[in-house]
Amino acid sequence: MVILLVGIMTAIRIFPIGLSVNKSAEKTTLSSALANEVQDGYLSDPNSIMDNVVAVTPVPLQEASGTVTEFEENTNVSPYDLGPGATYPGFSSTYLSDPYFAADANKIHRVIGERVQIPPTLTDYFLKCGPFLDTKWDGMTRSLFIYGNPLYRNHQLVYDSNGNVTVPNVNGRMYAIDYGYDDPNSPAYDANTPPSIAFYPSIKYNQFFLISYVTIGADGLRHRIVDQIVYVPAVPQLPPPSPPNTIPPAVWQPLATVGAIVPYSETVSRMFVDQGDQQFDSDNPYEYEVVSPSYVSSSDPSLAANIGEILLNPAGYHYGEGSPNGSQYLQAHIDYDVYDWHILHEDRFMPSSEPYTITLGLTNIKKIGDMLSDQTKYTGLFYDVLGTPNNPTPDILVYDMNTGSLVVPQSVDYLNGTITFTPAEGLADATHTLRIYYQAHGSWAIQILKSSNVYSASGGVPPAIGEFFVRGNRIYFPICDMGKTVSIGNLYYLEPNPSNPANPYHRHSTNEAYQISSIVDPVVGFPYVDITTVHPDTLGLDMNVNGTGYSPFPVQNVQGVSFDVRVIHNNGAMVNESPAGNITSVRWNKYDLDTILSRTDP
Repeated sequence: MVILLVGIMTAIRIFPIGLSVNKSAEKTTLSSALANEVQDGYLSDPNSIMDNVVAVTPVPLQEASGTVTEFEENTNVSPYDLGPGATYPGFSSTYLSDPYFAADANKIHRVIGERVQIPPTLTDYFLKCGPFLDTKWDGMTRSLFIYGNPLYRNHQLVYDSNGNVTVPNVNGRMYAIDYGYDDPNSPAYDANTPPSIAFYPSIKYNQFFLISYVTIGADGLRHRIVDQIVYVPAVPQLPPPSPPNTIPPAVWQPLATVGAIVPYSETVSRMFVDQGDQQFDSDNPYEYEVVSPSYVSSSDPSLAANIGEILLNPAGYHYGEGSPNGSQYLQAHIDYDVYDWHILHEDRFMPSSEPYTITLGLTNIKKIGDMLSDQTKYTGLFYDVLGTPNNPTPDILVYDMNTGSLVVPQSVDYLNGTITFTPAEGLADATHTLRIYYQAHGSWAIQILKSSNVYSASGGVPPAIGEFFVRGNRIYFPICDMGKTVSIGNLYYLEPNPSNPANPYHRHSTNEAYQISSIVDPVVGFPYVDITTVHPDTLGLDMNVNGTGYSPFPVQNVQGVSFDVRVIHNNGAMVNESPAGNITSVRWNKYDLDTILSRTDP
């Protein structure tokens, strides 16, 4: 009996290990399936890929119209950091006072430059990474920005050599900018002159422009500011005897900035204007409307969640717009904050016949009232949105992407992850694509991580997002780019010449892919690409290309090509009591599906 008992106990001890291994393998399989589904969506529509996904810090800026909010891209947030969140000083009345919105996957949540082709008819567009944070920082500007292609730059001084104000040389596709440090030989020179900007005026519409730029902060480091608005009011047309509809010349206006603009680092585009419920103007292609409802926070009325269902003015279809990349049709570029990466969405076809049932990629879906791992109750899809008895906060949302309408399920099997619709609803939406928003136990999240679309040299100083600098055999990037992949269009380097060591060979390679290190250089303090991984015999970068004495920069045409779909989940959390309250400790399981993926358009 003793021998038998020992054998049985030994066999029993194996079962928990086997079950744990099977459970882990199941979750890895589910993570892979979810990541592949998201990646396939971008593979089928590569031109919709965003320019970047970054961490940001809102920055208040005093302008003539009052205090407005810009966003400073935060280079110091590592993509490997899934720790607890922190609050931002000075924003106690916004969602940033709640660390939930800056924890784990939500640390990196601002989508920059999601692209949309303007449709020829009124067609609903759903944000790729919605819902978005619908926050009106200054009481009038929501944190979602839609804008056109970059405009041409004309670097022009406000004052000429005689101290006279110049007339800005601009048109509808060009802006003029003076960085604020005029020619010291000019009689009007003033080292404190603020930067100025000018646009082609309109006699019909108030215009809004969006500018991003690099600035040198008080810490001496480079920072990139994005989503700063420039307002240009409509002007009256010139009176007779001027020709009809004659537009007056452009005028300079001071540009409030967060520090001085690094020359030629800025990008300027015309913004789309939110028309609300008003009808679109057939003469103004720069209009949009958010048609999905907002779910307002119960503790902060300035904060709301919105899934991001958008209509774009069809007048923009086939509207020609010039840009530094050449003449092209108008495209909508969208910047926004992802509300919560833990809100999953899946696109499924409504079955063509009964039963009208859809199976989600995950089981054990969260239901209002469920107990969560931190011992709180689940209140609904949107954090801190409680709803009312007549308008309860949903735990599942379903939208028909063909019609843009909300679809109400007949029943939901939360445990098995299935949704059933009535025959009437099934017939009405048969074969349509449904987008389903939900959350799953285990705090599952799907996040997009992407390297910058284009990188430029920072002049040998610590880089802002989208920049790099070189030292020796290494090319250094911001900490936020750790582990990402870049393509180097032109690389000039040296190799030893055995017959003449004093005269090394000048080499040139093109279109090579490198992965940025997942660690930082302990001396320099930044992650890097080491060209010896591809060219082991190199003596270093060639600062004297081909020995001609002419020194173009040895690293040119650097583009980000890394596109990572990350799936995270946990098996619960430990809650420890402390004098300051309960402290939750979470260990995340992470699955990364990284591929080389870039747009076909510039």
